[in-house]
Amino acid sequence: MPVDCRHLINCVESTSQLPKSIDRKDSAKYAPSVNRSFRPSPSRLRIVAAIFCCVSFASCFGQTPRTAACTVFAADGSLATGTVRDGDLETRLDVPGSPVRTIHTSVGNASGCEEAVSSDGKWLATVVPGDKLTVLITDMKAGALHSRFSSEWHTFNGYPFERNRSMPLGGFAADNSIILYRDVPQQRAGRGGADGELHVQHWSTESRLLWEDNFGITDVGCGGDDPIAAQNLQRLWVPRGCFTRGYQGFTFDQRDWIADNSLTLPKHYTSTPVDVQNANRLLTVVGDRTNQKAALLDYSGKVDSEVSLPFFPNLLGPLVPDWFYVRQPAPSPDGRFAAIARTRVAWVLVDTDRDWGSEVLLLTLHPLSVIETLRTGRGGIGALALDHRNGAARLVGFWADHWHDLRWEEARKGKWQQTATW
Repeated sequence: MPVDCRHLINCVESTSQLPKSIDRKDSAKYAPSVNRSFRPSPSRLRIVAAIFCCVSFASCFGQTPRTAACTVFAADGSLATGTVRDGDLETRLDVPGSPVRTIHTSVGNASGCEEAVSSDGKWLATVVPGDKLTVLITDMKAGALHSRFSSEWHTFNGYPFERNRSMPLGGFAADNSIILYRDVPQQRAGRGGADGELHVQHWSTESRLLWEDNFGITDVGCGGDDPIAAQNLQRLWVPRGCFTRGYQGFTFDQRDWIADNSLTLPKHYTSTPVDVQNANRLLTVVGDRTNQKAALLDYSGKVDSEVSLPFFPNLLGPLVPDWFYVRQPAPSPDGRFAAIARTRVAWVLVDTDRDWGSEVLLLTLHPLSVIETLRTGRGGIGALALDHRNGAARLVGFWADHWHDLRWEEARKGKWQQTATW
């Protein structure tokens, strides 16, 4: 998904003071008082942020995607893909027992998309960031767009404070309400700039805002990590501050978020952890450069098991340093398998970063092991989802400007077989 680091300008170098429970009526008291011995000028910070953008994101996943893509599997095996081209969102629904249906929706100047599906497989939520934050709600069983709404981005002094949050869509809660993460700027007391408050919104499938919770000051302004959700959003961990591995945990009790156990991620984690269904575990990737491992964490962040991810040694060594960019892992809905997409990039001294190709690793989670590697070539991987049932894994991903549908059978344990492309 395309990313934008303009939000780095409002970096907050502090640790959050999060409440023991969330009070919707009086959340301002949770804003911390911060003393810093050094605060760079806004102009210097803008320059640093711009340089960081050019160096980091121009090469992320090999190139800037020309087409935005998103995909998700439901627990019943239903598949949804979203493709954004030239202001048009193509939603493709592949529901067992029904013909494949395609819906086209105008979404304007869109910069990406995210998808989530309800636990019963009926509702699909597609979030499309653009000039506004647009949410489309599709009835997957009926194969039709059910409702949609758009929300203005929060700004600060004309600056788009939250416009390019990496993951505004939290997913579906147990009651089928749609969870959105919103970044709300708050003027810093006695000094310039703004701190960011994380607000969690609950929307109905009828495009009604049900309620909104304020989790106080988090690392919104510094381009830090997204919240971590688990158990159909009955549990949530919120980042404590800028570039920290610590998260404060909350559990959802009817209509209140109650403080729960904290979580500390391992050092050198490279992807936001994702919940593994039916396992009470989080899956992430840790490591430095090409020396990476897939790791299962318990709900405190402790490593439960890990496995090294394979890579071909770089024979050029320190002359051409290389590393992997890693997408968030994609576990299958049954919690037995997972796919990890990586793009290998090298720094060539006479040029900018070079794309050395992408790959998808297939892992079994119990026990944790790597069982197959699929190389997809150059150009990055725009979206990925995995399903597992009836002794076979089904992988759907977007690369080389096309969607690819592949199958891997446990009994044969051979290579991936491509079954369709579009």
